[in-house]
Amino acid sequence: MTPKGIFFLLLFSFLFSHGKYSFSQGKKYEIISISDSINSPYDEQAPVLSSDGNTLYFTRSKHPENTGGKKDPGDIWYSEKTTNGGWSIPKNIGVPLNNSQYNAVVGIDGNVIYLIGHYLPNDKRSKTKGVSIAYLSNKMWSFPEPIDILYFSNNSDEQSACLSYNGDILIHSIESYNSRGAEDLYVNFRKMDGSWTDVRNLGSIINSKYQEKTPYLAADNRTLIFSSNGHGGQGSMDLFVSKRLDDSWKNWTVPENMGEIINSAGRELYYYVLPGSEEAIFCSTQNSDGYGDIKYYRLKPEEVIVPLEETIIAMDTAIQQFVVEKDELILKGKVFNAENTEPIAADVSVLLSNENEIVRISTDSLTGEYQIEFSSKNDFLLRIGAKGFMNVEDKVSMMDIDQNLILKNYYLEPLDVGKTFKLNNVLFHRATADLIDSSYAELDNVIRMMIDNPDIYIELSGHTDNQGSARKNLELSQERVEVVKNYLVNKGVDSVRIAGKGYGGSRPIASNRTEETRRLNRRVEFKVIRSGYE
Repeated sequence: MTPKGIFFLLLFSFLFSHGKYSFSQGKKYEIISISDSINSPYDEQAPVLSSDGNTLYFTRSKHPENTGGKKDPGDIWYSEKTTNGGWSIPKNIGVPLNNSQYNAVVGIDGNVIYLIGHYLPNDKRSKTKGVSIAYLSNKMWSFPEPIDILYFSNNSDEQSACLSYNGDILIHSIESYNSRGAEDLYVNFRKMDGSWTDVRNLGSIINSKYQEKTPYLAADNRTLIFSSNGHGGQGSMDLFVSKRLDDSWKNWTVPENMGEIINSAGRELYYYVLPGSEEAIFCSTQNSDGYGDIKYYRLKPEEVIVPLEETIIAMDTAIQQFVVEKDELILKGKVFNAENTEPIAADVSVLLSNENEIVRISTDSLTGEYQIEFSSKNDFLLRIGAKGFMNVEDKVSMMDIDQNLILKNYYLEPLDVGKTFKLNNVLFHRATADLIDSSYAELDNVIRMMIDNPDIYIELSGHTDNQGSARKNLELSQERVEVVKNYLVNKGVDSVRIAGKGYGGSRPIASNRTEETRRLNRRVEFKVIRSGYE
């Protein structure tokens, strides 16, 4: 083991000796602002040290010297350690690592730097998110190239990540498949050929229905420190610590608050251990100039305990646990009436992404039970339908499957006269009647329901918020209804079965005081106005 690896094991074994987190035992730490030369009236965040500990990279937002000026959400800056142990005046690292988008360092692996986001030439905005890498040669950085991570998706405007000490593990904070609420923590691994596995959610012990952000994975590849506004805490975002219990990456000790010495009524983020020392750094708004400052604490010498050497897991074992071979899958569960939870007879179909149906089976009419056995290594779609009920579609990602047995129950809404169904994913470009491409999947689901239930008649209704002219809102909502109706008719639904009306902003379902609630009022719905199942 390298001397640097031994240091990390010593430090973290001290923090977690005897299975107890020393933060909860009243240990005292000296919290100090890292340097007046680094902290400024602007927001400092995302600190990462070079492998030799002599260069500090961090992100500074809204600074006039950023690539995009005062409106720039964040540029990478760096400071170098001086001969007296202080830090030099920070400098903007410049292009190509900085552009007018948000830029931050994920980690350093030798002469390779890992960065948040994807980069496009000419400072164009990338529509995809993820992680990029750049190479240092002759004191110059290459243009960042994206890492190919299959199925990587982030629905949040925010993203943070960390690279493990050995460079083979990435922990991401993103809102993606199976997120419990907002941003969750996910993991993926570098394989022997240099490619990366898919990302996997770290599970419900780590991830709450709130935000989990700015992960840090210690050198033992087991100790995880992250910031969250869930799990309880001192303020808006606190630092928590947890330890991985096995190689599934889903079994963890319950996250423990790092205590009032570190956490405050403000925000604490971006914990990071300085290599080769007994110091750690993190970002806090406590006792700052209103934005985030980089702070550090130093362990007292008498608190350091020499631990037993731990065995660091082999990466090929972790990947083997992570990439589970799932040739033969067993899918089983029940289908219920959502109104009274009675079991119903339904058809359950398994389809690949190209809509090719693998298998279809009917549930037991008395118990609502179904069981399907099939072979697949790819994501698939479940389609559940029953006469007199609104059908359901469920996309299943293989990255979320840990074993060959998949248990799924479904609750179908009956197509009762007067019942309204909101089309959550039928969306339009702002202030237009032009459908966003992602809307068609849900409209196709309505078409299948209409074809399977020929006695159903519906009324489409279009709604807006109350912003702007009431007359224009009414006209726009009617135009959107007509666009949806025309799509259904062109796909084979008889026009006499579809009525439609735009209501503008006259029927809100939420407050119009904020943008967050106004968007709930911009919607398309359909109501069952005639049914053969009465």
